[in-house]
Amino acid sequence: MKTFNLLYLFLVLTFFSCKKQNTSPSLSTDDTSNVTLADGTTCTEHFYFYENKKKVLGTVSTSAVIIGFVPGLEAAEKEKFLASHSTYIKGKDAYQTLDYTSPEIIELQPDLSCAQVEELLGLLKQSSLVRYANPTFIVSEGFRGIGGHFIVTLTEKANYQQLESLTKRTKTRIVEEISPDLKIYLLEADKDSDGNALEMANYFHKHEYIAHAEPDFVLQPSPIGTW
Repeated sequence: MKTFNLLYLFLVLTFFSCKKQNTSPSLSTDDTSNVTLADGTTCTEHFYFYENKKKVLGTVSTSAVIIGFVPGLEAAEKEKFLASHSTYIKGKDAYQTLDYTSPEIIELQPDLSCAQVEELLGLLKQSSLVRYANPTFIVSEGFRGIGGHFIVTLTEKANYQQLESLTKRTKTRIVEEISPDLKIYLLEADKDSDGNALEMANYFHKHEYIAHAEPDFVLQPSPIGTW
């Protein structure tokens, strides 16, 4: 009888353990893949979901990155900071976009590899002057930059508390309720979040109470180079 009770207890605990694991998608980036380019460089291939269909972005662009500086930073401080990374960054100019979180398109030195751009993004995030540093992509539709925002739509049966709980777990923030009736929200991710806006959109998309999640792309590049 004692053996039976122990076996029963083991099966119950195993059941609930498995059930708990299945309710929370992994925060890992195991959905991404690495590609080896013609020059032998290996870089991450990125993607996002649009209308629940996977859209490939490819590897990061070597033309530009997106930086979101801390609020109130003077132009001279930005210039000094960008100049300190002149191995990667072409000039001191930052090109303002229309996004009110103030992402700026930063032009890069020619002939960088995607691996060097990925390395640069890691270096930029270490600075207290930077809220986020994200990649850009060149796709058939044109320029796509990852700013600080992503857009989430809840399912019809989902509630705000579920979204709020998910943002707390991922250290993201609800910025705006775009449409209360349609349950569409604008969220923000920075370097202290569990991933950038692209990665967080993909992670949110895994949850059953999320109908849609996609990055709020920076679409309008300033006229520098040919991208």
